[in-house]
Amino acid sequence: MEKTKNFGKLKMETLVDQSVKLMREAIVSGEFPPGSKVSLRELSEKWSISRTPLREASRMIESEGLAVSIPRKGFIIKMFSIEEVQEIYSIRLVVESLAVKLACEHCNSKDLNKIKKIKEEMEEIKDSNKVDIKKLQRLNREFHFSIYKLSKNKILLDIISNLWDRSSTMIYIILSSPGRVDNSIKEHNFIYESLVNKDKKAIEKALCNHLHITQNLVLKYVYAYDKGKL
Repeated sequence: MEKTKNFGKLKMETLVDQSVKLMREAIVSGEFPPGSKVSLRELSEKWSISRTPLREASRMIESEGLAVSIPRKGFIIKMFSIEEVQEIYSIRLVVESLAVKLACEHCNSKDLNKIKKIKEEMEEIKDSNKVDIKKLQRLNREFHFSIYKLSKNKILLDIISNLWDRSSTMIYIILSSPGRVDNSIKEHNFIYESLVNKDKKAIEKALCNHLHITQNLVLKYVYAYDKGKL
């Protein structure tokens, strides 16, 4: 009897984990845009998962700062205020600047080749007939974190990862902005070239410029949302 109980608990945990993954991917990919309401009933029908694990998963998504739960109904995708966006990016500027400067001290040719391949994949997407925003979004994260990992500082990496997860609802929107893909590729090129030259001042400047631009795009979206223009 005990084994049966444990199996049931394991199955429920697996469904919760699966639900969290599906919810997070839907939010980050822009399928569930910021400010939208998501019904547990509709998700249950769509994903063929009962509401109990979905309800638990929605609480976990809320704890990650991605959504706000609606008791017994579902959740609303997190829409940051102007103040929250400014707070997040002010911290990102500090910790990510430190990470790229430390990366200049530790990177080698193997690391640079890996990052270069990611960059080239991003450029291929830009030059394609139809831009795959979801793939570009994934490569964008791979590019940045391939550099941040070179800092050899796990605590710093955990802080950066947490900040990225919190603001991930906005990444799809940023990359979907008119002309953003081309400009983003150029900004990533500046970051990469600075890393190749192991130029700490240049890479900090390139990264800060990149973050200031993305912050302004997010603020523009939040302002339009607040004014009811979206």
